Amino acid sequence: MDRSRTPLTLALLGLAVALGVGACRGGAGESGALPRMPIHPGAQLKDSQPAQADRDPLEFYLVPGTTAEAVRAWYRAEMPKRGWIASTPEDDDVVIYYDAEGCYAFVMVSEVEADVQLQLSHQRADAPCMRQLPVDPGSR
Repeated sequence: MDRSRTPLTLALLGLAVALGVGACRGGAGESGALPRMPIHPGAQLKDSQPAQADRDPLEFYLVPGTTAEAVRAWYRAEMPKRGWIASTPEDDDVVIYYDAEGCYAFVMVSEVEADVQLQLSHQRADAPCMRQLPVDPGSR
């Protein structure tokens, strides 16, 4: 047996494992289809719809072992760190965010039986943003 290939084999195996772990999105991070959106730790990608000429990208996740309120609280803390400002009440099931350029995103969190479901989307890259002032969610 030629043992000179063992380090290469181990390196390739390590790379495959690292790529596999990243693909399952087991921790907080970013999405390939939604690069400006944080992904909740433990969220499991169920479906991804890339941007098209008439549709923004959209991703669907299942977040096991938590509550909808905990996921909403996580997004309340994380979205501003990425430059997003809520324009709807942050305790709603669907929260719309805007950034400084006027681009929009939304986070939808719901509980169905014992599962927490998460939908994320933001304006597609080729659509012009509209500079506007977000509505103060506290004024509602």
